[in-house]
Amino acid sequence: MEIQFKATDFDVKGALYYQLSRNRSLGEFVHCYQSEKRKNHPENGMHWKPKDFALKELVRNDLTRLLKIEIYLFNKRGEDQLLGKAEFCLNDVIRDNINQTVNVYLNKVPMGKIETTLAKEWNKYQFIDYIHGGMTVSLFVAIDFSLGNKHPSNPFSLHYMNEDLNWRSQTLIWKEENEDWLENPAS
Repeated sequence: MEIQFKATDFDVKGALYYQLSRNRSLGEFVHCYQSEKRKNHPENGMHWKPKDFALKELVRNDLTRLLKIEIYLFNKRGEDQLLGKAEFCLNDVIRDNINQTVNVYLNKVPMGKIETTLAKEWNKYQFIDYIHGGMTVSLFVAIDFSLGNKHPSNPFSLHYMNEDLNWRSQTLIWKEENEDWLENPAS
């Protein structure tokens, strides 16, 4: 699936990025993705680049699984500042809910909003999905034990090429010599 987020109403200047985490169990979240850093414009907001996610990796194919998004203000010294976080389900932001807004809070104080501007869902099948679906796979192996693959200049090779004639001439000569056999191979 492809998702794009937009940050609005954050009253800070600088580069923002988000971290996306999924709920594992009992409120424990596991980090899944960190976005690129984009310059925020407090009056207009800003868009992050669209990101492709595999539903299996992001929410284990459960669209009702809780996700957490954390918004950070980038600092060159490595002391990035947490601006706020929000929790939501993918079900809430996809399937006819484009431009769905999620409020971002820090210590129960509203800090800004995250808006879903793009949410495309599609199935990206892997080989194991085809096998699980009942696809039959056949494998044929051929091994030549005839020892007929000698050098093409050797007259006993299956790939013998007369050096005096090119391959088209040899094909025509062979057809002329075996014309009777080609017309009636049973004889």
